[in-house]
Amino acid sequence: MNDETVIYRARKIITMDRSNPVATHVAVRDGRVLAVGGEAQTQAWGPARQDDRFRDLVLLPGFVEGHSHAMTGGVWVATFLGYHGRTDPHGKYWPGCDGVDAVIERLIEAERSMDDPASPLFGWGFDPIYFGLRRMGLAELDRVSTTRPVVVRHSNGHVMSVNSFALQLAGLSRSMNLQGLMRDEKDELTGELKGIPLQYAVNKAVGSFFEPEMETPEPLRLYAREASRNGVTTITDLGNSLTEPTLRNFLSVTKQDDFGLRIVAALWGHTQSAEEGVARLAALMPQAHAKLRFGIVKFVADGSIQGFSARLKWPGYISGAPNGLWYVAPDQLGSLVHAYHAAGFQVHIHTNGDEASEAAIDAVEAALRQTPRFDHRHILQHCQMADSAQFRRMAALGIGANLFANHIYYWGGPARGLHDGPRQGAPHGRGGDRACQRRQPRHPFGFAGDAAFSSVHGLVRGQSLDVIGKDSRRGGAYRRRRGLAADHAGRCLHAEDGSSDRQHRGRQMGGFRGAGGGSDRGCARGSQGYPRLGHGARRPPHAGMIAPEDRVARLPLTVIGGFLGAGKTTLVNHLLAHAQGERIVVLVNDFGAVNIDASLIAARDGSQIALTNGCACCAIGDDFGRAIATALRRDPRPDHLVVEASGVSDPGALAEIAILDPELSPGGVIVLVDHMTLPQLANDARIGDAVRRQIAAADLLVLTKGDVASEAERAATIAHLRELAPATACVEADWGRLPVELVIGPKLPSRDPLRKVAAGGVHAGLFATTTIYPSRPIDETTLRAALEALPGDVLRIKGFVPSHEEASPWLVQRVGRRLEISLCDMERDQVMALVMIGTEGVFAAARQLEELGFRKQPPRRWRAEEA
Repeated sequence: MNDETVIYRARKIITMDRSNPVATHVAVRDGRVLAVGGEAQTQAWGPARQDDRFRDLVLLPGFVEGHSHAMTGGVWVATFLGYHGRTDPHGKYWPGCDGVDAVIERLIEAERSMDDPASPLFGWGFDPIYFGLRRMGLAELDRVSTTRPVVVRHSNGHVMSVNSFALQLAGLSRSMNLQGLMRDEKDELTGELKGIPLQYAVNKAVGSFFEPEMETPEPLRLYAREASRNGVTTITDLGNSLTEPTLRNFLSVTKQDDFGLRIVAALWGHTQSAEEGVARLAALMPQAHAKLRFGIVKFVADGSIQGFSARLKWPGYISGAPNGLWYVAPDQLGSLVHAYHAAGFQVHIHTNGDEASEAAIDAVEAALRQTPRFDHRHILQHCQMADSAQFRRMAALGIGANLFANHIYYWGGPARGLHDGPRQGAPHGRGGDRACQRRQPRHPFGFAGDAAFSSVHGLVRGQSLDVIGKDSRRGGAYRRRRGLAADHAGRCLHAEDGSSDRQHRGRQMGGFRGAGGGSDRGCARGSQGYPRLGHGARRPPHAGMIAPEDRVARLPLTVIGGFLGAGKTTLVNHLLAHAQGERIVVLVNDFGAVNIDASLIAARDGSQIALTNGCACCAIGDDFGRAIATALRRDPRPDHLVVEASGVSDPGALAEIAILDPELSPGGVIVLVDHMTLPQLANDARIGDAVRRQIAAADLLVLTKGDVASEAERAATIAHLRELAPATACVEADWGRLPVELVIGPKLPSRDPLRKVAAGGVHAGLFATTTIYPSRPIDETTLRAALEALPGDVLRIKGFVPSHEEASPWLVQRVGRRLEISLCDMERDQVMALVMIGTEGVFAAARQLEELGFRKQPPRRWRAEEA
C-alpha cells in the first residue's frame, strides 16, 4: 500500500461524472482516485506531491470495453487478411487486403515462409462483404496449398473458409447434409463453413491458432498492450472455456503488478451442461481479485449479419439469402438462461438478428416469471436489428443492451441493401440506428468493439455514432440528426450509462470520482471507484462534437419518487391544482389513486384526464415508453412532464430516460421522505436497499408529515439523511404544499407582458426567489464552476445565458446539486436570465454571480425592447 498522495494537473479533465463533469486536478492515493476538481479541492486531503506530466493534455478515464475477447492478443500468430489496415500490439501496421486476389497473395507469401510442410496455415480477419458477390472458395485456397490445411476465419468470427485438404482432415464431404456446409449452384462444396459445429470439427482436426495461446502469458500481455494503446483499462473476455490451464495462466498474469488491465471473464455456456456450468462459475467466484472478475456466462443464439448467418424475422434477407443459423435452439435457450439466472449469475446472449433477439427476450422473461430476481442485468450483445417493441420489452424486463457500434462504422456502408433494405432502413439498422442514435433507448446501454473482430478502439465507436461527423468507414451517414452528444457517447463507453454499469461494476470503474461524500469534502459525490490513471490522456476533442439535436428545445422531465405512503400522490394533486399557467402532464402508476377535484376535470378519456387549466393526468399502464411517447405527442405541447414513480422503483433509473431521449431534458429527481417511517424502512432487511437507493438518486429531498411526527422521529430522520445523502438539499412540505417552481422549475422572464415574473419574492415564508440577468457572454467552464460553487441554499436554477463560443445560448437547469448546461434555442419572447429559488440565502448566492456580469436588472437594450 502506498500512502503518498499525488495530484495530477491537466489542461482539462473530463470526469464522466454528471455531477462534476469537468475538472483540472485529480488526487490519487494507493492507486485510487481520492478527489477530483480544482486545485483547492484536491489539496484538501493533506500533503501531496504535484505531477504536471498531463498539464498540456486532456485527461479522461480509461474506456470500458464491454464486449471483447482475449484472443485479440493471440490472433497475430496467424496471417492478417482484413480489408481495413490494423496495427498489431507491437505497433506494426498491417495494410488491408482490397480483394480476394490480395488475400490469396498474402497467404501464398505466408506459406512460402513456413518451415514445417505439415503445419496448418491460419489466416484471420477476412472481409468478403467488401468484394460484392465474389466469394473465396476451394479453388482459390487450393492455389495456396493442397498439401497442408489452410484455414481462414472471417472478420465476423462466425464463418470459416478452408481448402480441400482441411475439409478432408475434418471429414466433411459433399454427401453430408449439414447446416452451414455451403454449396454452389452445382451443389458442390465451396469450402465456406458457417456456424460453431462445423468450425469445431475443423479446429479439432487441424488445430486452433488462438485457443492454445490462452494457456501462455504472452497473448494476455499483448491483449493488455492493445487495450492500453487504445485507452481501455477495463475489458471483457466474453467467451472462454476457462479450462484449468487457462485459468492458472489468467490468475498468474493478472496478479502481476505490471499488468495494467482489469479483465471480466465470461464462461462459455456451450461447452458443458447447465449444471456443470453453474458449478464451475460458483467455484470460480472465490478466485476473483481486483484485476480478474467472474460471474458471467455467455451464449450465442445466432450468427452474424455480414456473414448472412443471423436469424431474421420475416421477410428475411432482401438479397434472398436463406435465413441464418440457430446456435442454440430457442426452447433450449430458455432452460439454459433459467439455470444460470436462478443461480444468481449474469447471462450475456449474443443476438444479431431480430428473431434471435426475440428468442432471447422470451427466455429472460420466462426465467423471471419462474424465478423473480431484482436487478439481474442480463444483457443482449450486439442487438443489431432489434426493433422498437423489442427495446421496450427489454426495458420493462430490465435487460440491458451492448450494441456493436463498430459494425456500423466498418461494415455499414457495404452492407447497405444486402441484408434488410427498406424493411429496416440502415443495415445492422434497428439496434444500431434506433438505440445507438437515441430514438428508442428506454434503458441503459453500452457500446462495444468486439475485438479481435474489429479494433479495440472506443473512439472509433464514438465515430460510428456520429459524434464527430460520420457513421461508417466509407464516410456514409445514416439519419444525420440522430447523433449522440459527445458527453453521452463518452458515458456509454464508461460507467454511468454503459458497459461497467451493465456488469455491476459501476462503483468500481469508469469515471473519475472522489472517495465519497459530498461537497464538504471538496470532491464529487458517490463513488469508491478504482479507475486506473494514465491511459486516458488525449489531445483536445474535435470541434463541433455536439450533435444537432442537442440544440433543439427539449421537454423537461421530473421524476417524483419515494416509498409507499410518503405523499407522492398528494404532491401530484397539488401540482395539477396549482400549475400557474404551465401545461403539466403527469404520468402515474395508480390512476384511480389520484383524486382530482371534479371542478378541474375538462374531459376524461380512458387512461387520460384532461384538466381545465391545460394540464393532464395519464396512466402509465404496462408500457412506460409508450406513455412517454404519447405525452410528447400531445397538442398543445406540454411545458413539463412529471413521472410519479411507484413506491418500490428506482426514480434515478426512470430519470435516465431524460438523458437518453433527444426530446427530453433532465428536470431532476425529487424524492419524498416520511418523517415517521424512514428510520425503520432504511434499516429493513427486505426493503432497506430500495429505500436507500431512492434517497441516493434524489436531487431534492422533500420531508413530509413533519406536522404529525414526534421530535424524536424528526431527529432520527434528519440523522439518517445526513448519513445517506449529506450533500442533497432537503425541504419540508406538509400535505404536499410545495411551491410548484421547486418541482418543475421557475417561469422564465419574458418580453411578453402577460408572462412577467417577479424579480424577487418569498413563498410562504419558507422559500425565496430572485431573477438575475447576464450582461455578457460566458464560456461553459466558467459558468459551470460558478454555479457549482453556489451554496446549498439554492434549490433550483433555470434560465438562459449567452454563450461565449456559440450563437445559441446556454440552457441552465439546476436541481439541488444536479447541474445541466447545454446549447439550446430560446423561444422568441424569452430573455437571457437566471431564475433562482431557495431559502433566504438565495439572495446572497445571487450576489456571488455578480463577478460574472450578472445584474438584478436586464441590460438596457432588453428593457427598451419590452417597453
